[in-house]
Amino acid sequence: MIQFRLFGFPVRAEFWILVTAVFIGPRSEGLPRLLMWIASVLVGILIHELGHAFAARSYGLQPSIALHAFGGTTSWAAPVQLRRGPRAVVTAAGPAIGISVGLLLLLIRVAFGVPSSELIGALLAYLVWVNLGWGLLNLLPIFPLDGGQLVMVGAEAAAGARGRVLALGLSLFVLAAAAVWAILTRNLWLILMCGLLGWSNIAQFRLIQRGPTSASETPTEL
Repeated sequence: MIQFRLFGFPVRAEFWILVTAVFIGPRSEGLPRLLMWIASVLVGILIHELGHAFAARSYGLQPSIALHAFGGTTSWAAPVQLRRGPRAVVTAAGPAIGISVGLLLLLIRVAFGVPSSELIGALLAYLVWVNLGWGLLNLLPIFPLDGGQLVMVGAEAAAGARGRVLALGLSLFVLAAAAVWAILTRNLWLILMCGLLGWSNIAQFRLIQRGPTSASETPTEL
């Protein structure tokens, strides 16, 4: 595990994030491209989490960032919980900055016509996918992805505890569809992700049954 500070935020990077990056990376395309992919994953996740962290800091919180096997998490210890509006802003800030960076890099790649066959073109393609592609996927209404958390905040504002249950029901429905697709395509990584996210949904449902809760962290998963 490596620990450092970035823009004043404590960052903890676990070894397993490298294992994940290698596992889902272009291992058959040679070591240089694999290393560029790993760097793109680390940079992309950090950009996303920094979006959460800067937004949280603007509300007086002291966030920290963790990079782990399934992506990253921005969390903080606070004596009071954020209201729904600030929670939504902090949650949306991560994908917003990631998608913005991804779009900018995509425009640069298109403007200069850099082919993917060149190393710089491959690097740009990786960075676009990690920032833009994963940023958009992260907005799916699946808890605890950012999209699922935004749906949760809106549903909670509209219908309280019942709204949270409905948001989890939508999350599980989308997960079930993704799991079927993963099984049909034999995508082992996606099958594993669906299982872990499903477990997280069930755990959240149990928390709701025990009484009112509100998130003290904004997680994002690969």
